[in-house]
Amino acid sequence: LTLLARDSRKLNAPQPGSGKKVNLVSFTPATSFDMRGSSAGNAEERALMALILRELIQMTAAQWKATRLLLKRMVRDLDRFTHVINRLDAQIGRQIDPEIIRVFGTQIEGRITDRFLGLLDGMRYKREVPKELKTEMWQVLGEMRRALAMASLNSLEPDLIILDEFQRFRDLLLPPDRSPAAELANALFSHDAARVLLLSAT
Repeated sequence: LTLLARDSRKLNAPQPGSGKKVNLVSFTPATSFDMRGSSAGNAEERALMALILRELIQMTAAQWKATRLLLKRMVRDLDRFTHVINRLDAQIGRQIDPEIIRVFGTQIEGRITDRFLGLLDGMRYKREVPKELKTEMWQVLGEMRRALAMASLNSLEPDLIILDEFQRFRDLLLPPDRSPAAELANALFSHDAARVLLLSAT
C-alpha cells in the first residue's frame, strides 16, 4: 500500500480506444494494513519516503545525507541504501505522483515534520544514528509510514473491493478508532464509488 506512489502512473494511464481501463490491485492485509511490528517498512518503502521528503523539504547536502542515514535502518551501509533510492527514482521516472506528495505533506505537517527536522539536527556530523535518537527515529518513521499509506489510498479510487477469507482479517472491520489497520481499511472501504464484497468458504 505504501508503494502505490511507485505505480500510480500505471493505474492512471489513459486507455487507448473506447472503454474503461480495468486495474487489479492485490494487497496482503498483514503487510499492507498492519502498521505494527516492522513499522518503518522495507527498504523500498523507506527509499520512497526519502524521495518524497526530499520533494517536501528544502534540504542541504548534509540534511539529505542525514535523511538517508535515518531511513537506511538494516541496510548494510549508506552506499547500498543510496543505490536502492537511485534505482527506485529511475524506475518511476523521477516523477512521484504529486497528489500523493501533497496529501502526505498535509498528513505530516506540523508535529511529525518538526520531529523529523529535530532528528536531522541531531544527526549533524554523525556517520551513524546515535543510540539516543533511535527510539524517536522508529516512532517518527512509523508515523510517516502510516501517513504515506493513507495518502496512497487516495490514488486508488476503487470501484470494487474484494476481501477473500475475510474472517481472517477481522481487525480490518473494526471501527476506525480501534487500530491503525482499521483506520486505513475504513478509508478504503468508504471511498465514494466503492462496493465491498466479503468472501469466505467458512
